[in-house]
Amino acid sequence: MKINVLLEMSNILIGSSNVYRHYKVNLISGAKQYLMVKCTQSEVFNATMASLGEKDKFVLISIIKNFISDAVGSTSEKPEPL
Repeated sequence: MKINVLLEMSNILIGSSNVYRHYKVNLISGAKQYLMVKCTQSEVFNATMASLGEKDKFVLISIIKNFISDAVGSTSEKPEPL
C-alpha cells in the first residue's frame, strides 16, 4: 500500500530513524510537504528507489551515514585519542 502512495507523490524524503522521528512538516507553515520514508538499510533504499515514478521529481536522501556504518560493521576498533 505504501508503494502505491509513494508513486503518487512528487516530494519524497528518505531518511534514517532520526530524521523520521523529528520530521514534523505540519509545524512549519508553508513548508514543502514530503512523503517520509524511513530507511536505514540498503535493501529498503533500493526498493524505494526502484518504485519511484516520473512524478517523483524531488527526492531528498538522508541515510548515507547508515550505509557507511553498516559497511564498517561493529567489529571495527575505535581510533586512539590524539
